[in-house]
Amino acid sequence: MNRSVLFEADWRLKENPLAESDDIFAPRIALLTEVLKTSGNRRLTILDAGCANGSFAAFFRQQYHRVVPCDISFTALTVARRHHLIADGVACTVEALPLKDQTFDAIWFGESLALLENVHAAPSEFNRVLKPGGWLALTTPYYGRLKSLAIVLFHFDRHFYPEDYRIRHFTRPSLTRVLKHNRFEVSQWKGIGRLVGFWQTQFALSYKVAAPRPKPSWHRPDSDYPDTSPFDANGYFAATNAGNLREARRT
Repeated sequence: MNRSVLFEADWRLKENPLAESDDIFAPRIALLTEVLKTSGNRRLTILDAGCANGSFAAFFRQQYHRVVPCDISFTALTVARRHHLIADGVACTVEALPLKDQTFDAIWFGESLALLENVHAAPSEFNRVLKPGGWLALTTPYYGRLKSLAIVLFHFDRHFYPEDYRIRHFTRPSLTRVLKHNRFEVSQWKGIGRLVGFWQTQFALSYKVAAPRPKPSWHRPDSDYPDTSPFDANGYFAATNAGNLREARRT
């Protein structure tokens, strides 16, 4: 199924699409308020990526910044426009933004990184459309060892149910590694919600320090990301066949 169809269906089933369904809205607004203060009185051009119901776009507008909201769901944009939370918006996936290079001073990306098929596509695109030195603020659900162990022991089926379209699970180091590969330097990290070590989500503020690197297609979890994949298809099959031959000779 096309993911845009999935998100359209999700938005049309919402009983109250303007409501924030969790208790992390206010802490995120507080963190973004502090980040905006570092820009002084300068009016920023901000991309609200995955703007959903437009609550954060409305916040940025109230702070007198220029905002471009985008979302994969036409329904989300329609709801936000109908309630005057945004003036207009761009319907697109964050993995391929129809926006010009080095257009934005800042990007906000809330709670959507875990939903992406290609985890590097969005950060790479964010780097491309950010001006040099621009910042990226994001939140994504937190998974540390203690929390993950508790989920496995007590709430596995409730948390990892098959219909969920959250497919990425980030610890603080793995999130930092993804941002680092895409040439962002993390300057602030904070856990939000619940108890220490069991945070509901994590906030990361990072700055663009260089142009993005190519997106790796696969890698070992414990390795740094190379600029290109270790093998192309021919190299993979050659290495696999060589391993099979060595195993056959031993037997």
